[in-house]
Amino acid sequence: MRLRYVWTIGLALLTSAAPAADFLFEGSIGYASWNGWERMGFGLSAGPTWYWGQLGFGLAGFCSPVAVHRGNQTMSFVMPGGLAKARFSVVEAGFGYGYVPSVQGDTVTNSLLALIGLTYPIRLSDRVSVTLGAENVFAIGLASFYNPSAQFGLAYRFTRPKAVKRSVPPDSTSTGGVNGPVAGPALAPDTKPEPITEELSTGLPPFLEATRTSFADREADGVLDAMETGEITLAVKNRGKGDAQDLTVYVAPMENYADLKCQAETKVPTVKKGDSVTVRIPVSAGEQVETQTVKLRIDVKEPYFGADADAKVLSFSTRRLSPPDLVVAQTGVDDDEEGQSMGNSNGTIEPGETFELAAIVQNKGTGNADDVRVTFREPSDKNVMLVGTSDTAVGSIAAGDWKKVVVPVYVNKRIEKQSFDLPVAITERRPRFSRTDTISLSLNKQMKRPDEISVAMPATEQKSEAQPLPELTADVDVAVPFGAAVNANAVAVIVAGYEYDKVPRVDYAARDAAVLRQYLLKTLGFKEENFISLRNPSKADFERVFGIKGNAQGQLYNYVRKGESDVFVYYTGHGAPDLKTREAFLVPADADPSYINLQGYPLSTFFENLAQIPAKSVTVVLDACFSGAYDQGLIVQQASPLVPKVADEKGKLPDGVIMASASGDQVSSWYADKKHSLFTYWFLKGLQGAADKNGDKTITMGEMKLYLSENVSYWAQRLHNRIQTPTFSGDENRALARLK
Repeated sequence: MRLRYVWTIGLALLTSAAPAADFLFEGSIGYASWNGWERMGFGLSAGPTWYWGQLGFGLAGFCSPVAVHRGNQTMSFVMPGGLAKARFSVVEAGFGYGYVPSVQGDTVTNSLLALIGLTYPIRLSDRVSVTLGAENVFAIGLASFYNPSAQFGLAYRFTRPKAVKRSVPPDSTSTGGVNGPVAGPALAPDTKPEPITEELSTGLPPFLEATRTSFADREADGVLDAMETGEITLAVKNRGKGDAQDLTVYVAPMENYADLKCQAETKVPTVKKGDSVTVRIPVSAGEQVETQTVKLRIDVKEPYFGADADAKVLSFSTRRLSPPDLVVAQTGVDDDEEGQSMGNSNGTIEPGETFELAAIVQNKGTGNADDVRVTFREPSDKNVMLVGTSDTAVGSIAAGDWKKVVVPVYVNKRIEKQSFDLPVAITERRPRFSRTDTISLSLNKQMKRPDEISVAMPATEQKSEAQPLPELTADVDVAVPFGAAVNANAVAVIVAGYEYDKVPRVDYAARDAAVLRQYLLKTLGFKEENFISLRNPSKADFERVFGIKGNAQGQLYNYVRKGESDVFVYYTGHGAPDLKTREAFLVPADADPSYINLQGYPLSTFFENLAQIPAKSVTVVLDACFSGAYDQGLIVQQASPLVPKVADEKGKLPDGVIMASASGDQVSSWYADKKHSLFTYWFLKGLQGAADKNGDKTITMGEMKLYLSENVSYWAQRLHNRIQTPTFSGDENRALARLK
């Protein structure tokens, strides 16, 4: 065996990085011949070798016992010596000094040596490798001497090179850092990336993939509104044989998008082989953003091997700012003797009176107005004077709402005109939504008193539910079918729990809720004003909507028209059992599952209160499991999944239809490729028409039950190797949807 200690400096030394070092123990077996003498023998060697990338230099000491033969003559001796070696890639050469037989063959003498050979390392881990090689040693001055041999060795690396840091530009033009502006086109698909110039002995390369790319906005409707923040999430997975270091995730727009901001570069220090790291990238829209589809290219760059992940393109929608529109909608006069006014209380402006002018400032726009201030200016007529506070901060005014502002005005007896104008400035936080107006007032003319002012509340423009466009849009997210009729009195409650304080996130709950809302609107004919939406609800939110034990008269109860309203309740999020009683609970966003009996919303109360609502029908869809487990593990730490008493609770809604995603101690699975939960995806697919088994354009509860049972169970087994059996109770003949 030959022992080699390989201390790899490599090309990293030229770029000021620290070296790596192997220690190799190696043996050889070979043949030697000179002047008729021959031998077969073995040897041992050891020594350090320093590398600059693929170029290396080193030392090796060797020792070989020798028994040579020529005819009937035999000679035995030991051949010690040393060599200095150079290596490039797998080729090595060297010179040295050692003991070899003399040309006469009966003595041993010193001689210079030369070496040439091949060596190939096979790395077993970051620390250990084996080497295979072949070489020939020549004795300089002994032209007839040659000694070919084969080597086998075992190396141990006990120092590794430090990472070489270099800037790798993205494949597309981008400007700005954290929350900096993003602009400029991406490189064409056939643009060649910058070549990797560094070579570093860091073991085997990684194999990187960017997976589970998604977008979520603050309001969880899948659309980034003006002045809203959001987050791009992706998982960087390393399927290779080596660790990945100093990665950079670049995000660049495919086109120029005005007032869209995101973090152009995100550093990922390490992704171990076989591991996956989640990367979250902030994104925001300013006031000038347009309603459009945004496409962002995402690149994951690896600096040492050039083992970059394939680029991804993420698409989502942005929506322009809903502007406020501030106007003076009404005015009134108070000329009594109270407050700052002094008059005869006849509701007219007369010379010599001080009156209080009440102005109603209304927001007739579709967006909220912030930091509103109303300032009255001195009129041009010097006989009319502002005698009190003329500048009032009124704060925010929601779309359709109004605020009243009062200013005292004195009109002296010298006035000659029968009317005058009072300028007013209405300013908003954003100057472009500020305006000036003029209030025209007449003398000796009856005017409304402040308590007679009536302002009609205009219908606020509903925020459009633009469809999110992910990298791979699920088929159920588009082409939502229209139903045959409008269900004007139907009431829907959509509850989506996805961000929790003390339990893991439910990745696709927000998306499930947003897309289901579109089906309820278009396919089932629900009206926009009859929706109650809860996002990451607290226990108080559950109680406000569904009531408390013994009192069902919450918000849902008040929305229902007795005997006329069809009620549809959809819940997606975590469920959990009480570990002592096995009672099932819906998990509020701020609940601790270890104290779910105190902080959760009981499923028993949920069904009991729904049973007391005087609705025409009640349909409940639960996309949650109540065993304490979820798709990625347990929500109750250091506890085993339980079989909760869910079936008992369902019996408390005898006249309703209940569909649940899983039964017993089963787990509700996710469908990552579709970016939905498995159950909700197939429920939406069924509403698209796939569940209409007999093709009569009417999807009954029974048809949906059969469709879910077949597909959810099959795909849970196929995707996750687990059993998931949806449950159903209620009238199977009831129509769920009627399609056009």
